[in-house]
Amino acid sequence: MDSLKIEHPIAAKIDPVGKNLVLLVSRPIETGIIPQSDDDARRCGRSFLENHPEIVGVPSDNFSFESVHRIKNFWAVSFHQTEGGFPVWGARVKMAINSRGEVFYFSSSAKVLKSCALDQNIGEQEAVATAVDYIKPASYTVNRAEKVVCAVPQGKFYQGVLVWWLEIHTKNPVGWWRVFVDAGTGEIITLVNEL
Repeated sequence: MDSLKIEHPIAAKIDPVGKNLVLLVSRPIETGIIPQSDDDARRCGRSFLENHPEIVGVPSDNFSFESVHRIKNFWAVSFHQTEGGFPVWGARVKMAINSRGEVFYFSSSAKVLKSCALDQNIGEQEAVATAVDYIKPASYTVNRAEKVVCAVPQGKFYQGVLVWWLEIHTKNPVGWWRVFVDAGTGEIITLVNEL
């Protein structure tokens, strides 16, 4: 925390693997922009990402704008992490910005990726076939098939892997399956029945 030069942190948590901040509540941090609109608030958030890489842990170019909402006297702004043009599954930053353009709350599920494998040897149909072959349902419906980067813990760092993110509804066995199939190798990385 001392190396971040943050005045009066009230609360802070650090990702034990990536070593980046996942929560920061502090004395407000200026962005240099006074928000008058949602677009201004988005620019405040982008300015914070650009000017504080030591807090975020991930380069600002690796974030795409997600949403902005006005809540009484502040804006809630969020950005989604990307890698190689693909979204990083579940990785986003959220911040609260006051009417003076200061960030006073920051939370992050962004992942510092030591490296990223973006191999794309497996198509959607092959990924679905791999998942269905493992589950062996009597019938199924594919509700989602999207390529995303999955941050896989590798000891003291995260390895990014391009995967097919599948959501499959099955009968017999009854299930709402979330499956990550490696887009390079066809290996199932994660398979969870969400029911």
